Amino acid sequence: PRSTLFPYTTLFRSLEFVLIAGGVLLLVIAAAAVTATVVTRAVSAPIRRAIEAAERVSHGEFDARMGGSGPEEFAKLGRAFDQMAARLERADRDQRQFLADVAHEIATPVNTVAGFAVALADGAAQNAEQRAEAKALIENQTERLGNLLADLRELTRLDLAEGAHPRTLALPPFTKALVGGFRRDAEEAGIQLTATARGDDAFTDGRLLEMVGSNLVSNAIRYTPSGGRVHVRLERQRKKLVLSVRDTGVGIAPEHQQRIFERLYRVDSTRDRATGGSGL
Repeated sequence: PRSTLFPYTTLFRSLEFVLIAGGVLLLVIAAAAVTATVVTRAVSAPIRRAIEAAERVSHGEFDARMGGSGPEEFAKLGRAFDQMAARLERADRDQRQFLADVAHEIATPVNTVAGFAVALADGAAQNAEQRAEAKALIENQTERLGNLLADLRELTRLDLAEGAHPRTLALPPFTKALVGGFRRDAEEAGIQLTATARGDDAFTDGRLLEMVGSNLVSNAIRYTPSGGRVHVRLERQRKKLVLSVRDTGVGIAPEHQQRIFERLYRVDSTRDRATGGSGL
């Protein structure tokens, strides 16, 4: 009888082993399924947010944000995306403000010229003094409008420029010519304009350097009160060429100093009609 039951005992043990192994396998599969579900949900949510935010930004909604939640890699992606969107939003806002400012700057001289031109044409300016005043204002506003258009053309030309074309540049003559172009403006504004050049030659694009220098010097003169000083310094420092302009003018508030070289950024307090300038 014992020998007769042995095959059945072996069979039962085999079935028991199979059942245990199957149960373990089912538990592993269930755990894997739960883990996969959790991971999928953790990953899919940031991906959906990223897709939605990217689609909104592509349609011009620059206030869209992805958020920095989720796994570390997706959190880094979210923070980087949000920083990019914030920059795009700020650039869009600055561009809109820039266009509004340009429209206003153009409208002011155009309205002045039109008004006084009509006054001259219909005889409203009756005596010689009134006609001379109208003529002077028309000339002044026409010059202002011309300067604005010149700045816009210069900005467009820089956008379309092919790049720098460096050549050997003699520093002392360049500095003398740069400052010489503003001597008359400085004298009329009652400002002392000086310059220093250290070094002989440099390999650079004199045309672009002159644009930068002229912009800095003209702004320094514009925002420096009468009796002030403007000093231009051009020097070689090892492999670098450093152009600096120091003035005793009104200065720039600390909260604006980090953004003064951003495209289209303007400090509102500088929009003084007495100082002029287009802000470009």
